[in-house]
Amino acid sequence: MNKMSRMRNRDTLSAAITAALFAAALAPAGAFAQQAGTTPSPDATTLDSVTVTGYRYAIEKSLQQKRDANAVVEVITAEDVGKFPDKNVADALQRVPGVVITRDGGEGKTVSVRGLAPDLTLTQLNGNYVATSETNNEATRSFNYTLLPSNMLSSAELFKSPEARIDEGGIGGTVILHTRRPLDMEANSGYVTVEGTTSDTSHDIDPQLSALYSWHSKDERFGVLVGVTQQKRTSRTMEASTEDFQWYGNNTDARDANGNVLEQDGIHYWWGRSGFNDQSGRNYSEFFMPTSVNFAVKEEERERKGGQFTFQFKPLDNLTLTANYFRFELEGNYTQNMLKIPEWNLARYNGDGNWAGGRMLDGLTFDPSGSIVTGAQYEKLAGKTYYCSEEQAAAAGLAPGGWGPDDCTIPTPQLTGDYSREKALSQTADLSIDWDISPLWKASFTGGRTWSEGGPSMKFRMAAKPRRQVNGVWQSGNSYSAWDLTGTPSATFSPDLQEQLNVFPGINYPAYINYLNQTYGGSHNRKEEDFVYNVDEKIYSGYFQANFRTERVRGNVGVRVVRTRQFAESSDSVEKFNDYFQDNAAGTPMGCNDPAAAPLIASNTGYVCQSGFVRLPDNLAREKTYALSSMEKTYTDFLPSFNIAWDITDSLVLRGAASKVIARPGYTSIAYPGGLSYVSEEYSNDRRVAGGTDTPGWYGSGSNKNLQPFEATQYDLGLEWYFRPGSVAGVALFRKDISNFTVPVVRDQQMNVGGQSVTVQKYSTQANGQDGVSQGVELYGQYTFDIGLGIQANYTYNDTNLAAVVLDGERIGSSPLVGSAKNQANVTVFYENEKFLARASFNRRGEVVGGLNNGLTQYSEPYDQLDLNAAYNITDALILSASVLNATKSEQRVYLGNDSKARLLSNLYSGRQLYLGMTWKF
Repeated sequence: MNKMSRMRNRDTLSAAITAALFAAALAPAGAFAQQAGTTPSPDATTLDSVTVTGYRYAIEKSLQQKRDANAVVEVITAEDVGKFPDKNVADALQRVPGVVITRDGGEGKTVSVRGLAPDLTLTQLNGNYVATSETNNEATRSFNYTLLPSNMLSSAELFKSPEARIDEGGIGGTVILHTRRPLDMEANSGYVTVEGTTSDTSHDIDPQLSALYSWHSKDERFGVLVGVTQQKRTSRTMEASTEDFQWYGNNTDARDANGNVLEQDGIHYWWGRSGFNDQSGRNYSEFFMPTSVNFAVKEEERERKGGQFTFQFKPLDNLTLTANYFRFELEGNYTQNMLKIPEWNLARYNGDGNWAGGRMLDGLTFDPSGSIVTGAQYEKLAGKTYYCSEEQAAAAGLAPGGWGPDDCTIPTPQLTGDYSREKALSQTADLSIDWDISPLWKASFTGGRTWSEGGPSMKFRMAAKPRRQVNGVWQSGNSYSAWDLTGTPSATFSPDLQEQLNVFPGINYPAYINYLNQTYGGSHNRKEEDFVYNVDEKIYSGYFQANFRTERVRGNVGVRVVRTRQFAESSDSVEKFNDYFQDNAAGTPMGCNDPAAAPLIASNTGYVCQSGFVRLPDNLAREKTYALSSMEKTYTDFLPSFNIAWDITDSLVLRGAASKVIARPGYTSIAYPGGLSYVSEEYSNDRRVAGGTDTPGWYGSGSNKNLQPFEATQYDLGLEWYFRPGSVAGVALFRKDISNFTVPVVRDQQMNVGGQSVTVQKYSTQANGQDGVSQGVELYGQYTFDIGLGIQANYTYNDTNLAAVVLDGERIGSSPLVGSAKNQANVTVFYENEKFLARASFNRRGEVVGGLNNGLTQYSEPYDQLDLNAAYNITDALILSASVLNATKSEQRVYLGNDSKARLLSNLYSGRQLYLGMTWKF
């Protein structure tokens, strides 16, 4: 088996002829369908004798394209060359109805439309699929918008209802990004922009530079455009998070905050099936508690580069050839320093001798229901005698079992984190030929190739505890640790911790790696020869689309036929953790001060001293094998679509649409390498002594090659009132009946391992959801005054159901649609005159449904953000601009379950960002 190169390619070649079949009797000569975003516009428009330029021109042009479109479309247009409305394309898209985005480092990363996950939003560049990769090496079908500099675009269209000519894959919607073309611009024109950015969390000032030059011949037959962008940005994200909420009960079923039994699969139970005590003898039971609470600071140094080369040739007035090459690159150095407070100072197992004494727990705090722990305190009490080993406990006449250094020291906060150097590269090359045969006939040819690659070139992790053993005696650098998840999550430690251990609060990873390289030589790559992760798809598609238009009615009808041949292959590991510490003569873990320990450690065969005990070499502690699994399937889909718009009056448009759509499962869902691990009783007992343990038995995760593609039938109905030039009030109703979708699940599952049937605990995989519904209403309006003042506003209500979740033909539960938010609203107020533009944009989205975690659904709390933009025209060619993103300093919070917000999963803040720049146009 060979390791797969993490590069994904997609070659497309399609040809189509779109015909208006409704001729003569239905359509006057020369009348045919007009498609949004295809007609070049001048630099200014004249509406009722008012000359409109800048931002107002952009939004009014977008509104006109929306009105003229056959389908249900939202359009965003750049104010000018290099002046897209927002710094990030995803941020701009979230301002239209029905769009919710995810953020990374404060930047918009992925786009969800009308309650569906980001993987169900198809993104195209100039009508062609564009491949994208993640810097963390995870392949995805969703487009990573942090790759794309927004100033390279002229406009963006979001098709909420499909047309047959548009590639399949956008069940939520299809985003088509348009770049500029030389024959649409003035000869020898372009811009240069220099900008600086900073934030309230990083304080560094990072430079950003972009430039574009366009030329064409005097006869406008031949043109060339070149654009480049280089942007550096330093971000600092602060996050509090939890791990693995487990239920502690005396052989009882888990209950939610309202006292209801949680019957779904995937709930994590403490395997000892008991509660535990604190140092005062109080017993705690029947509650959820995280196994670790973490406080992290993530620093990111990103450099984004973009390049565009476009060539156009127009040999005939009705024939245009366009060739494009695009290159988008994102490099980053990512450093995360984390303080962890795990449950190491708990005596959790009631079969151990140290259980009654409660180790070093001082107490717990709970939510009002008493079923969720929201705080814990650990302390080494002055004057109390603590026992660090089985021998010390036995000498004191205490029962054996569980005794170790966590009974006499506070090993928290553990200082851990990671450092990585990551890169993602996306490239696209395409050629299109557009031939206007006659007013009723058009032909288009498009061919291209898109490819991407990404992943870390280095990923380094380390950890340290604030304690050490000197001459057999444990010394602790901390005597008190506590965490509190109520309000703003916080951690408290003993005052002298900083003095005792000077590496806090962070690690200088580059310096440490340089030290390791100088001391031990450079790092080496180890290739996992048995690692296989491969998806091969061959897609054949064709379509027929008829556009029609009468004096009042226009639209299109068509069908797209798609045949997919899919081969998914991955290697799944089977790893057995048999033992951890070397045993002494009595059969218990051997201490580092045992006379037999020194020869083992000195043998240079892998024995090391850890937590006061002799840890076994890796080859004696565990064994690992691989198994290859694959599946090939072929399926054909017929996708009809119908769009119609009726101009009831000169200002009133009634719009409708119906279609069938599909999307293929994510690459990781069907082929990511899985793994099974077995934890023996011996290994679990050893790890319990050292701090941190897993329940004995089998665990695992893996992809699901039996996943069916997403399928949905969708309907749209809308009414639009264009009551004056540049203004609109509208309402749109939508419904998506989703017969297949995928959801993450975690459950105990019976599996065959080596011919033996075993129960794999907490097996994580993907399953098909069935009979999902996403429906709702969109309200929107736009109004501009002649004095330069304007407002844009929209509101979306999205209702989704609890759909069935099916795994291997068995219904295992129900789940909301991942990515859905019930409420979402946008308001933009702007003022613009010849010299000055000021704009404030407020976005609020409601609670967003996520995947499953420990059997509970993730929910992101409602989030709102205010962005401010201003620009001043020093001259017609020189423009000063400034932006403030997240002026409200909003935070993102995620919790588990819809019964309470006390099970905090994460709380992060990426900062308020500031930009100041200058643009020269020529």
